[in-house]
Amino acid sequence: MLLPFFMKIYDNVYKYYVFITLRNLFLLISINILYYQNFGLSYKQIMLIAMILSGVMVLLELPSGVFADKYGRKLSIILSGIFLVIGAVLLAYGSGFWMFALSMVFMGVSISFQSGADSALVYDSLLAVGKVKEYKRIESTGTALKLAGFGLGGLIGAYLFSINIRLPYYVYVGICVLTLIASFTFEEPKIHRAESTHWKHLGLSFKFIKNQREVKFLILYSALITAFAHISHRFQQPFLASTGLDVKYFGLVYLLILVIPAIIIRYTDLIEERFGERIMLIIIPLLITINFLILGMTKNLLVGIVMLFSFHIASEMLLPIIKTYLNKHVESDMRATVLSVNSFIFHMIFIVFSFFIGWIADIFTFAQGFLALGVLVGITSVITLYIWFNGRTSFTSS
Repeated sequence: MLLPFFMKIYDNVYKYYVFITLRNLFLLISINILYYQNFGLSYKQIMLIAMILSGVMVLLELPSGVFADKYGRKLSIILSGIFLVIGAVLLAYGSGFWMFALSMVFMGVSISFQSGADSALVYDSLLAVGKVKEYKRIESTGTALKLAGFGLGGLIGAYLFSINIRLPYYVYVGICVLTLIASFTFEEPKIHRAESTHWKHLGLSFKFIKNQREVKFLILYSALITAFAHISHRFQQPFLASTGLDVKYFGLVYLLILVIPAIIIRYTDLIEERFGERIMLIIIPLLITINFLILGMTKNLLVGIVMLFSFHIASEMLLPIIKTYLNKHVESDMRATVLSVNSFIFHMIFIVFSFFIGWIADIFTFAQGFLALGVLVGITSVITLYIWFNGRTSFTSS
């Protein structure tokens, strides 16, 4: 009787691979800034749209994490898919700031309900069948598939954009529908559900984080780096355009800078074992800082591609390392909530800095935006790592 249950639960891993690929087959990644600019939006307006997305996530990130812990990760993922479809439709048929802003509201709700729930579902599935040691490998594979989806989506999206600027958005709506269908296939693992009220559960989760020095550091460290990395995405397309590259070739560039790193990131667990946790935590922000500074000083396409290639390896390699550690040290009944706290802080940082960086880019150029991000990553990572390494030895301590 147990074998069919184990097989169904472990199948969540393969369903997760399908789901994460569809969810991140983001046809808009290589052309979304150009799409906004086609309708007359400035850098400040584009950053404001991104801030609206993050603002919604700040409001819902923690409640949605509690929802997933109390009512199930599968239901949370399904709700995420419904809101994703609505947001994609509004984005495809919008033609001005307010319609795009409304689409970001629904996208923010969607991301909030998915955030932490999918990873928690996979981790608890492995926990239920005694295969939790496989999680880092599975999360690394998921991150690799995400990048591959971005790369393939960027290639297809740029080609469709060259035919008709709305065509990739119409096709993306169909992909979102498939993602919603895929979310219904998950099996909910039997876990210890949170029994307390929403606010009490949230308070217990914050108390847990407060008492765990390692968890506090990793949440702050990863939130800072991830926020600055996400802000930089708004400058990558303008950089490519500044080199004189035709927009129809943007997809090829995105395929190169995302798919090859995806292969490398698949082996994050082996790379971390080879270099060790301390070295990895130093190398990742160092590479990102160098990438941003060089992107702010060059207009050479080849140099830019190399820097973007290196940037995506460093920034995406951080995700499986952080998620593995957080999942390992958090109980099932608050796992999704703690992961949501991580995302909540990331979006708070994103909101604080994104409009400021967009303002710099409007006054000067995107190049100064890259330079400002390089300085921010360098300073904040040095400060957080110094505080952390002063008096600790390894992540295995508690």
